[in-house]
Amino acid sequence: VKGHTFYWRGKILALRGQPKDGERYLQLAVRLTVGADFESEERWLLAQTLEQLGRKDEARKELTKLVASGLDDEFARRAKTKLQK
Repeated sequence: VKGHTFYWRGKILALRGQPKDGERYLQLAVRLTVGADFESEERWLLAQTLEQLGRKDEARKELTKLVASGLDDEFARRAKTKLQK
């Protein structure tokens, strides 16, 4: 429950084109919600916001963590594809 609100705040800010603010909330959410149903999407969104901020190495690390999590959903597949490029 604690990280769920951070996830939603981060997601909304990221989608509104405010990656700096979104990144802060998504970082908190990722730390607090390991194993949550939305973990895959929040890691994907975090990687996207980091990339928008020009922090490509950090974005790549997040994508790598997402793939390594073993999750098999749309966001994990996107991460695999992006890492292969």
